[in-house]
Amino acid sequence: MSPQQRAQLASLLQQLAQTPSGPKDEEAATLVGVAVAHRPDTAYLLAQHTLSLMQALHAAHAEMAQVKQQIEQVLATRTSHVVETRAQDHAAAARLAANAATYTAPSSAAAPETQRPTDRA
Repeated sequence: MSPQQRAQLASLLQQLAQTPSGPKDEEAATLVGVAVAHRPDTAYLLAQHTLSLMQALHAAHAEMAQVKQQIEQVLATRTSHVVETRAQDHAAAARLAANAATYTAPSSAAAPETQRPTDRA
């Protein structure tokens, strides 16, 4: 047994020792008693199974935290991109508005007239 496994088992057993005894489900207690009678190492197996489940739960929590962090990074990147795009759009709109304010339409007198060909008979 590794020191880490020993510490985990000691922690589990300490938690069990400190758990207040409340009302028991008699049917469940009977089933556990029968299992222990048929297989004396049931308590050991239950402890091992519990430790395995605790490790799996810890790993799942760590993975969820990592995924959450990745999601937050993606959202921050997308938000940053949207803000940047909106700023560029606003700048472009301001330039268009400035150009429109200084724009003067050409007068019709300055436009060259086109001549129509005349019919020759």
